[in-house]
Amino acid sequence: MNRQLIILQLLVISFCLVACKRQQEEKNGTLSIPERVFTAISVTPSLDAKEVTLSATLKPSAAAKLYARTPGYIKKIYIDIGSRVKQGQLLAEIDAPELNARLAELYHRMQASHADYLSSKDLYERNAAFAETPGYAVASELIRLKNKKNSDSLNYSAARYVYEHSKQTIEYLSVRAPFAGIITKRLVNTGDLVGTSYAGYLFEMENNDLLKLEIAVPEMYTTAILQKKEIQFSIISSPGIVYKASFARSSQSLEETTKSEIWEFETANIDRRLKSGMYAKANLKLMRPDATFFVPADAIVTTLDKKYVVGITNGSTRFIEVKTGFSTKDKIEVFGVINPGDTLVQPANDLIKENEKIKFTIKS
Repeated sequence: MNRQLIILQLLVISFCLVACKRQQEEKNGTLSIPERVFTAISVTPSLDAKEVTLSATLKPSAAAKLYARTPGYIKKIYIDIGSRVKQGQLLAEIDAPELNARLAELYHRMQASHADYLSSKDLYERNAAFAETPGYAVASELIRLKNKKNSDSLNYSAARYVYEHSKQTIEYLSVRAPFAGIITKRLVNTGDLVGTSYAGYLFEMENNDLLKLEIAVPEMYTTAILQKKEIQFSIISSPGIVYKASFARSSQSLEETTKSEIWEFETANIDRRLKSGMYAKANLKLMRPDATFFVPADAIVTTLDKKYVVGITNGSTRFIEVKTGFSTKDKIEVFGVINPGDTLVQPANDLIKENEKIKFTIKS
């Protein structure tokens, strides 16, 4: 116990002696503080393409919801979900007895008006042939017959138009595929009432032989240029397999909520492993139209109100506010008042003061 007490007393005396010596050095102005030497980098602009990985969604090249174009009841269904169909293929038939009865009525009206027209035409032509014969009735009678013929002709044309139009609606009783593809939804059964204002659609189909890879590109990347029109992508359900897609189009506008631009790529689904709705990871090699600067991540200082890098001019520090762009594995693109050959502190931190004289060494 006495030994421990003696050691403690010796330690206290040692600390006191060191403190007294430091106070004396400060008083005499002879205190020496080790000078810190910073490391720095020299920056140059780059036009190299940078690889960016973005989330994407696979969508069909064509998709449609099929509605009944005339009221009726489902008479027969020829397909189901998963059925592959050709363009124009019959999918279902609708039964509409009232439409058939109406069409028969219009047909007979058309035939009757045609008969009236033929009678008035014949009567007019016979009277016109004898118009020059002495003792023929007054010219007004011939005019009346001509007008009757023209009136019956117009009535026949109108009846024929109504019939032909109604006849075309008979084709609506056959629901056909608007394009080649696959049936993805079936929402009706035999006997269901369709074609009314409160009835929904019958089928949903899509063409997934050619798929669209839709990417929401963030605003900071939208001014960049694709190094190649062909990109690579992968999906979760097929790990290790890399697919390819070619650039097709872009929306040329930013979405208000996400501030992103839609870029669409197309890929042929030859083996039909890909399905619409799948999420994908797309790798895009992008390059700026003009050269930009890339710095290590630890050269950027981030505070609550700004981002900046610490430049060195004539041995003094200066803060350069920046905005960031592309991010790679070890560097970040920065935009600010930076010139080729400028020297930046790296690593930098918020303990460095602006306009501070420092010593530094350039990293090789």
